[in-house]
Amino acid sequence: MPGVVVPAHAGVFSALGCVVAEVAYDHVQTFRRPLAGLGAGDLDAQFAPLVAAVEAPLLAEGHRPESVEVRRSVEVRYVGQNYELEVPWTGELDALRGGFHALHRRLYAYATDDAVECVNLRVRAGVEAVGARLPEWPTTGAGQPFTEHGAYFPETGVTALPVYRREDLPPGQPVKGPVLIEDPWATTLVYPGHTAVLDRAGNLWMGSDPDFLSGVRL
Repeated sequence: MPGVVVPAHAGVFSALGCVVAEVAYDHVQTFRRPLAGLGAGDLDAQFAPLVAAVEAPLLAEGHRPESVEVRRSVEVRYVGQNYELEVPWTGELDALRGGFHALHRRLYAYATDDAVECVNLRVRAGVEAVGARLPEWPTTGAGQPFTEHGAYFPETGVTALPVYRREDLPPGQPVKGPVLIEDPWATTLVYPGHTAVLDRAGNLWMGSDPDFLSGVRL
């Protein structure tokens, strides 16, 4: 592993993800039938109550009907297989069959003319995620440690351990370990031989691989 990224606001990162994630409901129902002999209307009729089931909670939560996106898919396999592939349902059986063959060929390097069967129907209804635009990291930080501790590392023995505030680090300034970088949500230890660099969003990139650190967005 060439390096790691400690995101800005690391201690509340999962909470932030919950706030901006798509609100969605899923439903799956077994519907095992050979594709041969099925009509598009047969699948549409099976999908109708599933769609209603996943739309209902979103509408009850106050989302506008036009903001709800519904995605339908069918889990398909060759007859006799013990695994299925999920293929989008566009309302056309030929597209479903062709999509399955293309996906099977891409994943397993072959496709056959064997009989194909539907196994499960899946529906997902969601509302577009709220866009989260985080401010760019301020570029006026002093870039100097505010204190230091004593520390021991096998590579260095007893050594001074400078302590930086993350908000004091301007983007692009390399900080060579060993150091501590503190912020209100996390304390990050940069080991000897590693370098840490902030990108313009405040994410902390750490590693010993120059190629990894060259990817920092400045």
